[in-house]
Amino acid sequence: MTALRPFELARELVAGLAGAGIFLAAHYLLTFPHWGWRGVVDTALAVVVALLLYAGIRLAWSTRPGVLERWLGLEVPLRPSLADDDPDSLREALHFTVDAARPRVSEPLQQQLDRIVEAVEAVLAAGGGSAAGREAAYTLRATVTEYVPDTLERYLRLPRRFATRKAVRDGKTARDLAVEQLSVLAGELEAIAEEVHRGNAAELAAHGRFLDERFSRQDPLRHA
Repeated sequence: MTALRPFELARELVAGLAGAGIFLAAHYLLTFPHWGWRGVVDTALAVVVALLLYAGIRLAWSTRPGVLERWLGLEVPLRPSLADDDPDSLREALHFTVDAARPRVSEPLQQQLDRIVEAVEAVLAAGGGSAAGREAAYTLRATVTEYVPDTLERYLRLPRRFATRKAVRDGKTARDLAVEQLSVLAGELEAIAEEVHRGNAAELAAHGRFLDERFSRQDPLRHA
């Protein structure tokens, strides 16, 4: 059984306490004299209400880090577990990392994360089966599961004051270096997306030439 991560524990705690609280409240209200529902009926209704509330909180919170763990100072993991390399898994893993990091980084880093998300979405949407898409599969997976989380984890280990004010290399702060590294990843993914688009466009053009050759010329057998 996989251990729950901190924000998942917070989610379960909130959902469980809310469900228990609404059960007690519903059970108490339904036993008022003017309702007159006692015994099995009021208990069943209270259970249904509590389960609906619990399920609603679970669905709303689902797999995304919430606000509560940040208020409590709980660590929100940045590195997702990737069950498969299919597009949906890669997309979910990237959004997990970006959603966890976004509240903890400043606008320049957020902009680069947005570029990365847009580029990954473009590659996943356009890469189906082309040679360029197959060659880019390793880079795409490594970027989502290693390069982006590695950059963010190393940056977020630093105190904010140090990361934004202390020059660490060539007069640049840790934040400047993190922005540069994310920008490099975004640029590489954008180049991959462009290559995939060019490959698909070339395939489309080749298909058009085939259709021209097949249907534009008179086929002598048609009129024989």
